[in-house]
Amino acid sequence: MGARDLLAELACLGVTVTADGDRLLIRPASKLTDELRAALRAHKAELLAAAAASPIAPLTAIAHQLPIGPREVLDCLLSVYPRAGGLKARDLAEASRLPIGVVLGALDLLHGAGLVVRWKGFWSPANALRRELATADRSASERLNPQNLKDQHHDPH
Repeated sequence: MGARDLLAELACLGVTVTADGDRLLIRPASKLTDELRAALRAHKAELLAAAAASPIAPLTAIAHQLPIGPREVLDCLLSVYPRAGGLKARDLAEASRLPIGVVLGALDLLHGAGLVVRWKGFWSPANALRRELATADRSASERLNPQNLKDQHHDPH
């Protein structure tokens, strides 16, 4: 198992991996098996390098590591959420064109990873994920602002 596979497996378990200097922070550590602990030790250098190089926030990083089915469900939920608010699983299945069983399994995994919440039968993105995505959108907008681009490429000569 490589570092990328390890991160994907941990994401599916709802475990986040972040770096704090030369230490890996694993949350919640209670979900780790002896096998996963050994894999983390074996790939520590790769995992630290990946965490240091990644400007992605923790929940967004988990979302990027998900298998395709749950990622499609999350993408669909994020795209319709501002207009529709929360969605029932069957409506999400219809919107994503995925079988209801796939959607239910994906929602369970996404909920375990802290990416979605369920309230009175309606699913929506977790507040923390929406904040991370809004921050990333603002950062991208600021980088692409014509005034900022002009300032970055200004030649004083």
